[in-house]
Parts: sequence; C-alpha cells; structure tokens
Amino acid sequence: MDITIQIVIDLTCGISSARNLGAPERDHARRGVLRDLVRAARAGLRLPPDVVLVRGDLDVPTELKELETAVYERVVQLAALRDPGGADGPRARYLLYDLVAYEISPVLEEAR
Repeated sequence: MDITIQIVIDLTCGISSARNLGAPERDHARRGVLRDLVRAARAGLRLPPDVVLVRGDLDVPTELKELETAVYERVVQLAALRDPGGADGPRARYLLYDLVAYEISPVLEEAR
C-alpha cells in the first residue's frame, strides 16, 4: 500500500498545477485530478469500480475548494504514516476509504 500512498501524494501535487491553468480549463482539471486520486485510492484498496462507499459520519463537501481541502487533509495524514509499517496499517486504509467515499461528492459528478 506504500506505493498507493506515494501515488496519491504525487497526484495531490497536480491540484496546484491545475489551479494555475486558465479559467476555462482550471475547474475541469482540478476535478480530474480529484477523480484520479479517488481511482488511485480505490485501486490501492482493491475495490471494484462498481462499489460505492458511503459513510454516515463522513462530511462529503459539495464545493470544489472544500473537497480539495478535505482531500489535502487526508493526504497529509497519509504522508505522516509513511514510517515503516504505518502505510499498511488500519489508519492508512481508513484514510484511503475516506478518499474513495468522496467520490459521491456532486463536485466529482460534474467531472464525468
């Protein structure tokens, strides 16, 4: 799972790059990066694409900037788990599940 965490961290850097694009492409690119993050988390957890995760205790943002902030928070926590053994622990899985659960955000629906 350590490779999944590195991929998620690398993809998160793409959000900043997407923000630097011109107005017409910017939001579309930001949503695309977030969708890629969800796909990477899903692959790391070996979840099939037809499985939808819903957690009643997870606040799923409905605005793009809020969703980016929530994703950043999870990724920072994942990066902190990169110590030996931490990347395969239950906390890392929990954070990856959160990323996958954000897939139901209306923000990402617009990216499809």
